[in-house]
Amino acid sequence: MEKKLAAIEGILFSMGTSVTRRQLMEVIPVEVKEACKMAKANPYLPVNEVYAMLGYNTPAYFTRLFKAEFGMTFKEYQDKILKENADNSN
Repeated sequence: MEKKLAAIEGILFSMGTSVTRRQLMEVIPVEVKEACKMAKANPYLPVNEVYAMLGYNTPAYFTRLFKAEFGMTFKEYQDKILKENADNSN
């Protein structure tokens, strides 16, 4: 994903369009939100499979983006879903 951002920055710069990494990161949450859908469908899905399926190279980068968007790590989000599912089944 980091390579994708760098490539997009280069393309836009060559077109004369100035863009910051921050602006590019505003687009990323679409993929991070997709991770939420994946977690709801399968709360036991390992984070390494999730970030790889979404095209991220490292779990740290994915985790940083996820936490910035939702205020918790992907694992914490999964735990929250599991707790909600357990509460709803009782």
